Amino acid sequence: MNRRSILHAAGHLLLTMLLLSVLASIAVALHQRQFERATDEIEVKPATPTGKPSSSDTVNIRSPGQGEHLLQSKTVNIIAEVKGHVSSVKYKIDSDVAEYLMTKWGTTSRYTASWTINQAEGNHILYVKAYDKRGRNVATASTTINIVTSNEAELWYEIDYITGHAPSETILNYWVNYWDSRAIKVHPVLDDEITDPKYVQLTEAYFWEAEKNYNDDLGHGDDRANGNVINGKPFLQEKWMLWGAYWYQANIGGFCYVWRLGYDGLAGNYIYINDGGLADWETSKGLTNTGGRIVALMHETGHSIGVISFDIFLNEVYDPDYYSVMAIIRSTYNAAFTDLWYYSREYWTTRNLDYY
Repeated sequence: MNRRSILHAAGHLLLTMLLLSVLASIAVALHQRQFERATDEIEVKPATPTGKPSSSDTVNIRSPGQGEHLLQSKTVNIIAEVKGHVSSVKYKIDSDVAEYLMTKWGTTSRYTASWTINQAEGNHILYVKAYDKRGRNVATASTTINIVTSNEAELWYEIDYITGHAPSETILNYWVNYWDSRAIKVHPVLDDEITDPKYVQLTEAYFWEAEKNYNDDLGHGDDRANGNVINGKPFLQEKWMLWGAYWYQANIGGFCYVWRLGYDGLAGNYIYINDGGLADWETSKGLTNTGGRIVALMHETGHSIGVISFDIFLNEVYDPDYYSVMAIIRSTYNAAFTDLWYYSREYWTTRNLDYY
């Protein structure tokens, strides 16, 4: 076993994909909990957001969201959707006089700024304000965030990988640093290299065979399922992830098995990232930022802490915000949103950290 902990550092990249299909159900305690395989799908045809453009000036803070917990001393990206005829966009914290300029991302409606959190512990109000050419404030949005001084959860992700498909530190570090700023300490542990060529074209049967053969107990809760999802353990601090070459079906970016109670996705485990397929997709779209794989990683690990929404038919509902990592992976939206990948305010609130 060649195990080494991945170092923390700044990173960047994004993607888009997902889907869901019901597999089976298991009884846990007194409740009937079911597990779904949330499957991350790759964009096949270009898509454009639905709805008519707004003729009025509006500001919509996309991240951070209402009540979001941010760790003191960390740096986060403020992301806002601004529509209308505006000349500049600025943000400020609380009632401070000082306002700081936000930058428009290309020709999109997204404005961004980097904020280092040096405010005191407790609730604070983030304001984003749009101005016209005359310097008049034409639209304002605000959200209350909670600055904390300690982590709320700590998790370990064992990562086994097919030869040539280990995730890079850049990919892992973006995810680690994003969650760290949200008071979730995560440890990616690069573990076994799988050299057997039969696993290059992965199927569901081979996925579970690999889990049985390579998933180890890292000492933070033994999550081994022994090759059968029925034995799955999604509520432990320890989780398992396989980075593969290719999936036997087309346009699949990855998946995560999600346990739910009713319409609520509680937690997940047993993650697959289709590294080879995603790398080919990135190349075909002219992306050089590994954005597809970063989005897929953040999407599936988001599922593992309960970030998911179901409809009445128990199908996963993708985030309608195309720039969010919880949307389908799209080359001109989230996958291209380099160094700004984020969970939208609506979807991040679905997380469940009490288990950890």
